Amino acid sequence: GMGGVGKTTLAQQIYKDSEIGKSAIKIWIHVSDKFDLHKVTREILECVSKKKQKETSNFNMLQQDLEENMKSKRFLIVLDDVWDVTTDCWNKLLAPLRANHVNPSKEKVTGNSMVIVTTRKNTTAKLCGTVGSINLEGLKDDDIWSLFKAYAFGSDKHSNNPILQNLGEENSLGAKWANPSP
Repeated sequence: GMGGVGKTTLAQQIYKDSEIGKSAIKIWIHVSDKFDLHKVTREILECVSKKKQKETSNFNMLQQDLEENMKSKRFLIVLDDVWDVTTDCWNKLLAPLRANHVNPSKEKVTGNSMVIVTTRKNTTAKLCGTVGSINLEGLKDDDIWSLFKAYAFGSDKHSNNPILQNLGEENSLGAKWANPSP
């Protein structure tokens, strides 16, 4: 879904769930527009090992260390705000995670471990091999207008004010908030 519709907030709710924290390592990585495989791998390893890794660490060594640190562990990894990732990068990132958590077809991580990816792009979601992606959409104009009135005025005493109703309808306030011009 587009920016601001709640992808990160939804992922945070899952991440903060107390049931998940009881038996799984939880890792949150903000990726943003450039998917840097080396950096993301290093950040995951730092979270798991609780040790700072050298910026210049060899990528293959990072992956070996990550595989060793993830052995037989359940995990929830959230990769937030992923824009573009190649199939090759995605497979390399998952390789050490799959090593000890694969099903017989060696395609998906198993053992109740999960990687959640938030992205604006359907192509990125498909490339990551989502198992039923959730596409969040913005609110409808009427819902945005109702929220605006509730927060702006705090009560219903102004909700039927003809001047405000006219302002909301003429300016399509909801549409402008949902799809702002640059």
